[in-house]
Amino acid sequence: MSHKDVLFTKIVSESWEKLKKSSLQNHSTCRNMLISSYGKDSICASTVVLRAVDEATKKIFFYTDLRSEKTENLRRDGRITTLFYDDADKIQLILKGDATIHNQDELTELHWNALNDNGKTAYMAQPGPSSKIGGPVNGLEYINPENMFDALIKGYQNFAIVSISVNFLEWLKLSRDGNRRACFNLINNNWEGQWLVP
Repeated sequence: MSHKDVLFTKIVSESWEKLKKSSLQNHSTCRNMLISSYGKDSICASTVVLRAVDEATKKIFFYTDLRSEKTENLRRDGRITTLFYDDADKIQLILKGDATIHNQDELTELHWNALNDNGKTAYMAQPGPSSKIGGPVNGLEYINPENMFDALIKGYQNFAIVSISVNFLEWLKLSRDGNRRACFNLINNNWEGQWLVP
């Protein structure tokens, strides 16, 4: 194996390890990621939380509301780009891939059961995300002890997990000694690297 191949393997491995650790650490700088997808008339972007990483299958996961605009966009066109930036290490990662929306399946049930009550309320709002309302409220005002069980059922029905099958990874390292940048395309289940001008 050439020196270049060894270095490329190290970059890919460390990038996945950074993402795995970030998905488990609440205060990691890479836990929040920017996602971009194709909307009806333009590119749409939002910040989501990295929830899980599976290097073996080359997938990353985030939660969303099934009623959200991002879910609608991804149903129409599953291509998605994610961006992470680690301010401490001065490393930017861009991942591209194809999104799959999970709802009311084994994966969502597993994650829903692991969520605390506060996390579950994010999916219980009425009406759904981006609906126009008359004032600055969060859509949870209807919930009371008598209807909490029904609200939880509706929350689970709204709860979705987006899995991204990653097929492209770009790595950028900022340094006073000189920035470095490389990209990797997934070909026949192997990462093929290429140096780029930063």
